[in-house]
Amino acid sequence: MNERSQRILEDQLMRDRHSSPGTSPLGLLIPMQNNPQLSPLRDSIACIAAAIIGVDGQVTKSELSRFHEFFSAEFGVSEAEADALLETGKNEFARLDHHLQVLANVLPENLVERARFMRYFNDSIAVDGVDADEYPLFDKIRDVLFPQ
Repeated sequence: MNERSQRILEDQLMRDRHSSPGTSPLGLLIPMQNNPQLSPLRDSIACIAAAIIGVDGQVTKSELSRFHEFFSAEFGVSEAEADALLETGKNEFARLDHHLQVLANVLPENLVERARFMRYFNDSIAVDGVDADEYPLFDKIRDVLFPQ
């Protein structure tokens, strides 16, 4: 990690430690709720999450519940809106690489935010047990967000 990235990470960690009550479950530093400028980010995260949820060919109640909780907390969407995002995400699977790049571009040097999204994606995988088909997708996401 270069000096600038280290300084950014340290600053973000300090802000995270002193964040105000009522922050999102992930404690994200970017104000997500009711921010129309972040619709492309929200849609891309939905696509990535839909890919993770659907990689094993089934969507469990626990995966769906985690998806609803995340999008409600982070983006302020209703359950119906979250369901629509999930359906859109499923239809966008062919453009997964594009959506991964959107996420990387919106958070260019924000390692804390990238790590927090990886935590959500990891939780989405682990919520109903880990399937072998999920590892390559998780690795692909990790490689885009944290290139070597």
